[in-house]
Amino acid sequence: MSDRIDTSRPTLESIERPWWQDKPCPPWCEGGHDAAEHPEDRTHFGPLIEQTLSLCEEASDRWIDQDGAPCVYPPTLSGYLRQGWREGEAAIELSVNDRPGLCMTLAEAARLQATLDEMLRAASKSSSS
Repeated sequence: MSDRIDTSRPTLESIERPWWQDKPCPPWCEGGHDAAEHPEDRTHFGPLIEQTLSLCEEASDRWIDQDGAPCVYPPTLSGYLRQGWREGEAAIELSVNDRPGLCMTLAEAARLQATLDEMLRAASKSSSS
């Protein structure tokens, strides 16, 4: 008998899935699916990414801290991948401060990325001149 602890991680194919999930989760899915999930909740979710938007002039979140002092926070852009269990491809969801935001296909996200890359290249050229 070995005293070594097995530290290997299970593969996506070896993880037990709920009865309704006929395929393994996508590699980016954080899992946590349950056999009792309502069909509308059977969705793969990727990790949340967040970016503080420091140039926004107007802070959109205002709070009162535990001492009663007002706190103002800059907006935060967040995004994640999601894919319904019967959908053929993931979608990208973006929002500001957890308010309803944008949902786009991967093709739409790729076009947005290309546009942003073009804008970044143009800005880099103008700032290096």
